[in-house]
Amino acid sequence: MNLLARPGGGYLSDKLGRKKTLSVLIAGLAVGYMILAQITAALALPLAVAAVMFCSFFVQAGEGAVFAMVPLIKRRMTGQIAGMVGAYGNVGAVTFLTCYSFVETSQFL
Repeated sequence: MNLLARPGGGYLSDKLGRKKTLSVLIAGLAVGYMILAQITAALALPLAVAAVMFCSFFVQAGEGAVFAMVPLIKRRMTGQIAGMVGAYGNVGAVTFLTCYSFVETSQFL
């Protein structure tokens, strides 16, 4: 998913505009999370995998669209800003996993 969706998000951001692209991707992500919330044990595994892939596409494309904004902030500081964007993405991942470690899976999800 990373190989296609992340560069695709950056490309769309360049062609359609930053705000419009991020708005569409956030809407798609909301739909994807609503679909994932409906998954139960009765759902066929291929459909569950397809739902996760659908949601993952919007997540990865959103990351690409965010990274597409980095060079527009200050050209001479592109490396520093890209590092900060990546670092804060990792902070979000660590926060997610820390919260997940304190509760049971059924409570968290």
